[in-house]
Amino acid sequence: MHTPKQTKSGDINGVYYTYAVTLDEKSGKTVEACDPYARTTGVNGERAMVIDLDSLRGSVFNTGERGYVSGASKLENLIENCFIGQAGTWCTTPAQAINYASCHDNNTLYDRLQLSNPDASQEDLIRMNNLSAAVYMTAQGIPFVHAGEEMLRTKVNADGSFNENSYNSSDEVNNIKWDTLEDEVYADVVDYYKGLIAFRKAHPVLRLTTAEAVAEHVTVVDIEEPNITAFSIIGGVEGETADAMYIVFNPNNEAKAITLPEGKWHVCINGEKAGTESLEKVSGTVNVDAISALVLVQGENAVTTGSSNGNTKAMELVAYLGVAGACIAASIVKKGKR
Repeated sequence: MHTPKQTKSGDINGVYYTYAVTLDEKSGKTVEACDPYARTTGVNGERAMVIDLDSLRGSVFNTGERGYVSGASKLENLIENCFIGQAGTWCTTPAQAINYASCHDNNTLYDRLQLSNPDASQEDLIRMNNLSAAVYMTAQGIPFVHAGEEMLRTKVNADGSFNENSYNSSDEVNNIKWDTLEDEVYADVVDYYKGLIAFRKAHPVLRLTTAEAVAEHVTVVDIEEPNITAFSIIGGVEGETADAMYIVFNPNNEAKAITLPEGKWHVCINGEKAGTESLEKVSGTVNVDAISALVLVQGENAVTTGSSNGNTKAMELVAYLGVAGACIAASIVKKGKR
């Protein structure tokens, strides 16, 4: 069997491609077909797409390489473009962008972070994990959660190595280890993910559908501190309760002081908790903890009362990734509940 091969050099991130398949050798009739193993496709599923998924946690082809949340530097522009739904020239609306930090291919997010940061403490690895989630959960576009990422899913072989291609591995490697939720450390991560989802669902301004709307409501803030990215968001869309929102990501290993826009702000997301309630009210200058996100809102009705931080009902995020035409759903649930 002849396997054709073509090499294209240069930066091909965001480039569409198809295969030309010959149906009849005599007539030479060919049709264009989508790559069944493409990481993602165009919205109609007819064209495969080359897309850079490595900026948050590092390249899948070099497990020692670090990403934005795990120690790499000078990735601010890439993160900013991804956040506003403009990951490449192919992307004309946020609805064409699927945002995620891990999927069924390659290492799980927690394993990948351990590989590139072998000396990091568990606390810092969890901070990296949660910062990754905070970035793609507040970004414009469609968020996708790999099942188990919310409980630090790991795939470990019998020899102690991490499995990056577990399609033919045992249940012992592939299963989601629900019993880890009996450990408060893991349960807290699940609650953090629940809070992120609740916050996203509560704020339509994070789910804009056109590039024009993003340009009108989302502004990239120029922060002088290295590696920090920030975004100023104004409300005014249907169903939005916040008058304004301010989002800061700090991947550095030390806290950084950030000057806020004028007024008093409710903190809804920080390095420890996430949700729709106000964790505290701040103004002026605030410290953004090391390896963390800080999400603030303004407005009388922008926050909720009661127990909403990390205590939402189970919800599903579904994203079409164009992998063998499959729809993949990841549920954020507690053990024994759905």
